[in-house]
Amino acid sequence: GGITACGVFLLMISVIGLIGAVRHHQVLLFFYMVVLFLIFLIQFSCSCAALAINENDEKMLIKKAWTTAEAKSPSLVFQAEQTFQCCGLGINITNHDEVYIKPSDSDIKF
Repeated sequence: GGITACGVFLLMISVIGLIGAVRHHQVLLFFYMVVLFLIFLIQFSCSCAALAINENDEKMLIKKAWTTAEAKSPSLVFQAEQTFQCCGLGINITNHDEVYIKPSDSDIKF
C-alpha cells in the first residue's frame, strides 16, 4: 500500500514538472523543484541514519519494536510471523510440528 502510494505521489509530481516545463510556467516548476528538494532531504537523512546505526543498536531497536507490537497489536505480530514463516523474534522454525516457544533475551544474541 505505502509503496504504491509513494509511486502515485511521485508520478503526480513528475506530471506537474512536465506540465510546468511544457507551458514554461515558473510557479509549477518552482513547486516541482521544492518538492524534489524535500524528497532529496528525506532520502539523505534516512541514508545517514541507516549508516550511523551499528548492529547492536539495530538489534535493540528491532527487539523494542517487536515487544511493543506484541503488546499493542498481536494481530500484526501474527501476520508478520505468517508472512515470514517464523515464530517470534529471532527464531525461524522450518518444521511446523514444533511448538512455539517465545525466545528469551539470551536467545537473541547482541
